Amino acid sequence: MKRALLAIAGIVALVAATSLSHPSIAHLREWSLLATRPFTLPFLWRSLRQATDNGDPAEAFARAQAVLEVLPEWTDGHAVFAWRYAIDGGNPLAVGAARTAAAKERLLSALAMMQQACWRTPTKAADLLVWMAFVVELAAQKEPGLGALLAADPGLGTPAQLSDRYLAEAERRSGRASIREQRIFLVPSLCAALLDAKDQSGAINLLDATIARCDEIRDLDLGREWKATLTEVRRRLAGDRTVDPATFRDDQRLVPLMPHLAR
Repeated sequence: MKRALLAIAGIVALVAATSLSHPSIAHLREWSLLATRPFTLPFLWRSLRQATDNGDPAEAFARAQAVLEVLPEWTDGHAVFAWRYAIDGGNPLAVGAARTAAAKERLLSALAMMQQACWRTPTKAADLLVWMAFVVELAAQKEPGLGALLAADPGLGTPAQLSDRYLAEAERRSGRASIREQRIFLVPSLCAALLDAKDQSGAINLLDATIARCDEIRDLDLGREWKATLTEVRRRLAGDRTVDPATFRDDQRLVPLMPHLAR
């Protein structure tokens, strides 16, 4: 009880201090999220776990959005939940046009969530935009009819065009003109986030897509070396125990993946 009273007193003091400083509406929202986070997060996590356990992708995605509303700075969380909903959140029994239309709807919902995260956390926007480009490409690969459906929408264009727009925006936000090539080297962090979320198939699919892109690296020797490295990483993650994890120990590019490679 004493702790609860102290927490409430702290929130009251925080609100009072904020009010005296004449904050903007955006700042007030940030302070309110920060103040209520310890009280709301346990309930939100519980509801997310229940939705996930029940096997309802749409409900789990909705619950994830509620969690991420309280944790706007959690870039990997936005990316992983959006990724899993867009790529693996469909009804496996659906077929034909209905399946493709549902895939488009999920993709657009996932991209919208990540776009909101870009607005709320501009310092993380470049990383999120790179994720968005990957999500578009992988979703189109998984659903063969999705590319044509996106291309038929004048506001979207082909998967390649949509992905290119996200990468161009990431370059603009980051100030790095080489981000299209650099994203090939960001894959260990993205794979680690998927593996942390127990999505091994998503991580393997991402590695496959990236290995195919290594030929785009302008330094041909570096491209060949990175392709060979990622191929060995994929083998290890796919269960090939003949690949010694010690092989990767000194490669600083693979640090995010080392806990998973060592298993």
